[in-house]
Amino acid sequence: MTRDRDLTEEYLRIPEGQKEYFEIFCLQTALFLSEFLKNQMEKIESLITFNENPSDFSANLQGAVSKALDYIVQLSNIQLSELFKTMMEFWHEFTYYLLIATKGRAIFSQTGDSTLINLQTNKLVINPVLRVEVFPLYLDKL
Repeated sequence: MTRDRDLTEEYLRIPEGQKEYFEIFCLQTALFLSEFLKNQMEKIESLITFNENPSDFSANLQGAVSKALDYIVQLSNIQLSELFKTMMEFWHEFTYYLLIATKGRAIFSQTGDSTLINLQTNKLVINPVLRVEVFPLYLDKL
């Protein structure tokens, strides 16, 4: 990936004959990062929260998640329809995870929608390090 450069700017600078390859690269990167974070977020959060020696490991893991979210934000700003669909799916799942993790049953019990009350609320981590320290930074970038 580009070091200290925005992927959106890189996309605009690429010659027309090479854009197809960069689009494929962006789509594959978006698929990997979004699926990994969607499927492993609870595990990552529990590793950061419940690690016995949190100094280096937790900091490195938080840094990796921050970098992945930074790339996802950059990929979200590239104007490609397939990439847009992938990013929309990720942000939908991501915000749903944050909503369930922070508000839990309370928000869904108020709406009266009983189908959503039992979703994922039994898997939540007690100390939401990523939700409190890392995620708000990237939501502000959107």
